[in-house]
Amino acid sequence: MWPSWPSKWGPRMMEALPNWVQHYMEKKYSKIDIKMQRIGEALRTRFLFVPPNQRDYSWKDKHVKDLFDDLQNAVVGGAAEYFLGSIVVARDDDEDEKPRVVDGQQRLATALMLIAAI
Repeated sequence: MWPSWPSKWGPRMMEALPNWVQHYMEKKYSKIDIKMQRIGEALRTRFLFVPPNQRDYSWKDKHVKDLFDDLQNAVVGGAAEYFLGSIVVARDDDEDEKPRVVDGQQRLATALMLIAAI
């Protein structure tokens, strides 16, 4: 949720907006949920869907090797955590709908292939 957006603008700015705009903004932004989640937890608790309008997998060997080397350096260096990057998912109002990957599908697919290979 994003409950702080009105306070960023201040109460006078909110009061200046027509009621329908206030209602629209509160409804739209109340559904945003930003959280950090480990990839293992995300994969255990969610079934993600990559919609057909997303581009085909296009990472080259160099990109995969760069990610693998970076992960290896983190493990060898004893890093407690590794930031893989952001994965953006979206869901319509239907709670039964599978969350669809909007951004980060290339990185997510590559990470899954590396995990499967290990």
